[in-house]
Amino acid sequence: MRLFVSLFFLGLLVSPVAYGGIYDVAGLPIKARAATSAQARTMALRQGQVEALEVILRRLSPRADWSRLPDAASLDFETMINRIELDEEKTISRTYSATLFVAFAAQPLRQIFQDLDIAISESQNRPLLLIPVLEDRDGLQAWGQHWWRDAWQAQDLENIPSPLILAEQGEADIAITAEDIVRGHPVKLAQLNRRYDTSTILVAHALAGQTGRLGVTLYIFGEHESDVIIRTYSAPAGSAAAAPQAVAEFLLLLGERWKTQATPLDNATQIVTILATFADLPAWLRMQQSLAAVTSVRLVRLVEISPPRAVLAVSYTGSQETLTDHLDRQGLRLLNNPTTDELELELK
Repeated sequence: MRLFVSLFFLGLLVSPVAYGGIYDVAGLPIKARAATSAQARTMALRQGQVEALEVILRRLSPRADWSRLPDAASLDFETMINRIELDEEKTISRTYSATLFVAFAAQPLRQIFQDLDIAISESQNRPLLLIPVLEDRDGLQAWGQHWWRDAWQAQDLENIPSPLILAEQGEADIAITAEDIVRGHPVKLAQLNRRYDTSTILVAHALAGQTGRLGVTLYIFGEHESDVIIRTYSAPAGSAAAAPQAVAEFLLLLGERWKTQATPLDNATQIVTILATFADLPAWLRMQQSLAAVTSVRLVRLVEISPPRAVLAVSYTGSQETLTDHLDRQGLRLLNNPTTDELELELK
């Protein structure tokens, strides 16, 4: 028997949500002091939510449009939040501090940008492998714990437009010398890419000066792009004190580079017909849940279903290559059947 399902019913099962944490803000320190501990907690939480919303507004939009963004404190930000988590909570003498995680709802934020006519990028770049290398009077240090690595580790490297994987420093990693990493030794870097399933490596080379100067050279070694970015910083307290500013600026720069590539694609909607195959009802439900986790998918309309197959009309933004990649990350395989020239979807 062939069963047809209404768009309303399907909407209960498949509704696009944020992909890859692009709408999440993690590790945000909050702190406030008030007349009572309870008031301090309320104040810190409110200030933290406003700051998290400011982070999201800037994360999604091009830097050229930041001057047009609304004041986050003036928005009804509490209605935009899906989930809040608090960690490391402390209350000392009417002072409250904690680390805040906020997961925002995508649709209210999309509406804000739509009302302002600002094109945004909701997709994330494929993760890049990050290797911080410190050069000081002790020489080159690619491995071990040092203040340059700490500065990167202190940042949220996952829920950003261009996410980074910090090299884990396993035995196979540390067998590669700092000199080979900075030089971009092709064989050694290829080994790292295979190990971490990446295609691009960022080598953040910090040169610590004796007068508080910090010179940073970011080498981008990729299959499709190679680049070198150089910046200089300084801090009266020493080179290490300039590290947080340097890291924050490089993360912003990498995010802007990605948004420049992704924003035009993210705002061009296309529709494609896909034949989905599944073994049973639980597999069909898993497939729908996976589709719901892909931000680039705007709408899924069920054309018809006759188990073990279903015909879907998928509205998405970006290129088909990007859609395929996003589906793959959610455990779905999109294939082009050479015999029928149809797009087929299956669980991995």
